Amino acid sequence: MAANDAELLERINRNKEKRKKYKAVIKVIDSNRLNQSRSSDMSSTESFVDSNREKVQTMEMTNAYDYLDTLSSKLKTDLKDIDTYIDFAKDSIKSIQDLHETLESKKRSLDDKISDDVDKYNDGKMLWERELKGDGLFG
Repeated sequence: MAANDAELLERINRNKEKRKKYKAVIKVIDSNRLNQSRSSDMSSTESFVDSNREKVQTMEMTNAYDYLDTLSSKLKTDLKDIDTYIDFAKDSIKSIQDLHETLESKKRSLDDKISDDVDKYNDGKMLWERELKGDGLFG
């Protein structure tokens, strides 16, 4: 085996290991459906918050009882907290979707590099000496 072949095999195996790690993370994200849009999930929570905001405004307009002022201010604080949680959830979902997209892109890039290196390695080799492009018989 030529030195160039050894370098190619080392690079192929290193890239296959990286690709395997990317695939594992992508699989976890996909299996938990974290890469799918969750805007409909958040819309029900947002409509709940909006509905309660309207109720707070109604309470503020009706200054008949002192305890309504206390309840109104408590609800305002709680609604701000819920808004913070909603923003956090949206940011988290977006980050996971961006990670998924980045990993898919890196995996495709590695697929191309592996394919090119395997083609170079297999050039002029007998069938039984050839390297596979995938992770195994079916990869």
